[in-house]
Amino acid sequence: MPGTDLSEAELIAWCRERMAAYKYPRSVEFRDSLPLTSTGKILKRELSAENHGDTAPA
Repeated sequence: MPGTDLSEAELIAWCRERMAAYKYPRSVEFRDSLPLTSTGKILKRELSAENHGDTAPA
């Protein structure tokens, strides 16, 4: 939400309280936008390629 501050540690702590140990996120990345297809779906392969340093398929 605009105008609110949330740190990575606060979000992970909140998730740890409410989720099983194997489910809560170990890291969090805040982004302004996500890569989307023309139909509005998230391009998961592109996100994965960014995290692993690979090049996304054309």
